[in-house]
Amino acid sequence: MRHSIYLLLVLTFSSLLVSSQNYYDVKFDFGYYDHPKAIDNDGLDNVFICGWSEDINKENQRAFAIKVDKYGEEIWRINESTTSKFYSLCIMESGNIAIVGSKNNSSYIKVVDSSNGNELWRYHETDSLGCWFGTVQELNNGDSKQLRPVNTKNGEYVPTVYTFDSNSGQLIDKYQHWKLIDPVEFSFKQSPSEFWFGAKDVVVRTNFEGSSLIWTYQASHTAGMDRLSENKLIIVRFDFGNWPYMSFMTQDLLTNDVDGKFVDFYDSDVEVIGSGMLGYSKILITGTSDGQLVLWIYDTDLNLQKERIYPSDSPKTGIDVVGLQSDNIVIMGYETTNPANSSDVFIMKRNAEGAVSYPELPNEEDVVIYPNPVNDRMYVNNPKNLDLEIELVNSIGVVVFKTSSTNNFISTELIPPGYYIALIKHNGIYINKQKLIIQ
Repeated sequence: MRHSIYLLLVLTFSSLLVSSQNYYDVKFDFGYYDHPKAIDNDGLDNVFICGWSEDINKENQRAFAIKVDKYGEEIWRINESTTSKFYSLCIMESGNIAIVGSKNNSSYIKVVDSSNGNELWRYHETDSLGCWFGTVQELNNGDSKQLRPVNTKNGEYVPTVYTFDSNSGQLIDKYQHWKLIDPVEFSFKQSPSEFWFGAKDVVVRTNFEGSSLIWTYQASHTAGMDRLSENKLIIVRFDFGNWPYMSFMTQDLLTNDVDGKFVDFYDSDVEVIGSGMLGYSKILITGTSDGQLVLWIYDTDLNLQKERIYPSDSPKTGIDVVGLQSDNIVIMGYETTNPANSSDVFIMKRNAEGAVSYPELPNEEDVVIYPNPVNDRMYVNNPKNLDLEIELVNSIGVVVFKTSSTNNFISTELIPPGYYIALIKHNGIYINKQKLIIQ
């Protein structure tokens, strides 16, 4: 990106401006440092998030979970009172929520009522010191429904899949699988009776009977695994070569053929963290780009459709993203508050293009800065004579120049040479972002 200058559409809107369309951008505070880990949705635009927080000394970790409705309003929250962390959750066929992680440094699962957050049952594996449940799915073989959390840890180990009766919480069995060296971080339910769980560079498929298959590959991080179509799976991975790159790996479930595509970023400040799907039509990917929240949208032919940057006064990091039945999307992550350097959980709801449908906003094509690179002056093209404010931000996030002057040449002789991001605002709303080189 730093060596390929191009225009990026940026839309960051207040939920108050678009409340009639149910879009929102809201924050929730659980502790000094908040670490959201997982998000899921129930088909009614309600989302469920879990994670953990800690104090200013990065001690006293406490697990949390929260339900947020389609308007961005909190319905309920869970705050564990003892040392604990939540890593993952899943929505069960009953509509209840299974949440997994650790309590007092050993594996822990609890099931709660989705309507009010009240606990229905829990299980604490006190013999698993140093372990935690990294992910969970519910399986159904037609006769019984079982929750399958995966026990994991740091260092070399053999992951164990626990089997619980979904209704009673009774521990039925345990299955051990292939030896791993990284913690289990995600899972994907392929069918009612089988699912995949994965770590940094490996995924394992297991079924109701406990048999398994392993698929390894090279990656520094796997953003997610989903169903690309009725008969095809997709894995989104992130790694480093000469530059950071993202790659897609697909597998045909009928032929077992594997295919894929690489995407080079040419920018050391890009990180791909989480991914999801919007139906079978769009691949959703989130993370950071130049210290800002980013959303990439790809079609099912693995072609880039949109890249959205959401600049904000406080840096945001996208952790995960989900598609909703309403054809909207929700991005979840954390926002770092300066100068205290604390963090809060944020969730942002946008339409299928990652934007907000608000007709009074100008199109991104309306405002362009040129020439690029800039020598001693630049021109802000503003054909509709909008009330604009332009900020130039340097590579460490400092605003070095502001102007509201448009449709004429502006001197840049006092601005040091380098790479900049031009943030363009209309009535306080970011409508455009352009990378700019000043020579």
